[in-house]
This record gives sequence, structure tokens and C-alpha cells, in this order.
Amino acid sequence: MDNALSLAFRIQTAVGALHAAPSVQARPRPQIMPRKVNAPVKPGEFAATLEQIRQRQAS
Repeated sequence: MDNALSLAFRIQTAVGALHAAPSVQARPRPQIMPRKVNAPVKPGEFAATLEQIRQRQAS
């Protein structure tokens, strides 16, 4: 049991290090990623915004 706990802790710290590293190297990336995970875009939403942009450019 002790071995499994230490292994889990190692994995956790490794994952934590991976998450921490990009924020130091490139700030914009971590801000973009969580939005995709937390708020999934509806299938028609992006297409609708594209149509709105086209209509604004046409008028």
C-alpha cells in the first residue's frame, strides 16, 4: 500500500510540474485551455458567429 501511495504522489507531482511549466514559459496557453474544458462550445455556436461576422462585413 505504501508503494502505491508513493507512486500516486510521484505521478501527481509530475503532472503538477507539467501544468506549472507552460505557465512560466508561455503565459497565453494556460488561459486558453481551461475555457475549452469548462465550457464546451455547442456545435452550431461557432458557425453562427462566423455567419454574423460575414453579415457585418457585407452590410
